[in-house]
Amino acid sequence: MRDVVVHQSLSPEVVTNPVPQGVQGQRGLGYVKPEDLQLAADQRPQNAEFRLTSTTSFNPFLVLLNNTEAPKTILLTTVLDYRQVSFTLDNQDGLLHLVTIPAHSEVNIPLRLTIAEPGRHDLYVVAFEDPFNLSLSIRDRNDTYGKAFSRRTTVVVGDSDAPTRVLDVADIGAIPSPKGQLSLHIMFVQRPADSTAIVSPPERNLVYTDTVSLGQPYPLQMVVTANHEAKAGVHAIVPFLNYHQVPVNGQDVLALRLEADEEAVINADIALPDEAGVHQLQMVYLIDPYSDLLTETDVYPFVQSSFRIAIVAQEP
Repeated sequence: MRDVVVHQSLSPEVVTNPVPQGVQGQRGLGYVKPEDLQLAADQRPQNAEFRLTSTTSFNPFLVLLNNTEAPKTILLTTVLDYRQVSFTLDNQDGLLHLVTIPAHSEVNIPLRLTIAEPGRHDLYVVAFEDPFNLSLSIRDRNDTYGKAFSRRTTVVVGDSDAPTRVLDVADIGAIPSPKGQLSLHIMFVQRPADSTAIVSPPERNLVYTDTVSLGQPYPLQMVVTANHEAKAGVHAIVPFLNYHQVPVNGQDVLALRLEADEEAVINADIALPDEAGVHQLQMVYLIDPYSDLLTETDVYPFVQSSFRIAIVAQEP
């Protein structure tokens, strides 16, 4: 895979601790200022917003948590203002970084990213678990978290609090979500290549794996559902193919507004690399971009993912 920096070992700057007492989850990700690193996890200040007043260098420690019995290998990338960007992790520059976290450990790794434009920036680091698993088993594809985890933060540069990007919120004609039907917030549904008609809920065949002729795009429908009140709002959806951001319908980020119990259906033809083999597609998203996370306490702080589906490109 291109653009991957493999961290065979970590530098002495990296701080590794046991998982803090009381932590119940199996995985976690966060950010901490260097001066707060020695504080116990429950005594560290908030990490929802960072302000850069005299510098353009964002240099926290990235906190990665593995609360399982086995080491966890993850692929990391950074999204700034809904664009995938290169960043420095443990003094190595790259778009994607492969790191192994020991069992039952909290690892704090120095991160550095220059953010020059004044204003309010949305930022998150995504951790993709089991990134090189090319299995076509549905069992490996139906993880409802997409084998990805992340947490959003805000970086304010200078004196301006104005968002540094205005997302083009699509008029997608949201419709009521059907009662009694499977709802996974983001679902991929099969559709014929020559049709853009909305597939009715009883006829939806969810895509976990599929095949397509080499050189041809993969046609699908993406169903986005706000299946309860917490999912209502503007959805900012970043498409990833083989862990690289790709455009869908000419957009690097899909932004759409949904109220509770509404859904939207988006037709897309996914352009695949001209390479035979398995290609992995997933959507990483958050709700209500550019929120003030310090005052809007009802905004969900975590970044979420669709299934990671496998599309096999093969010779006709």
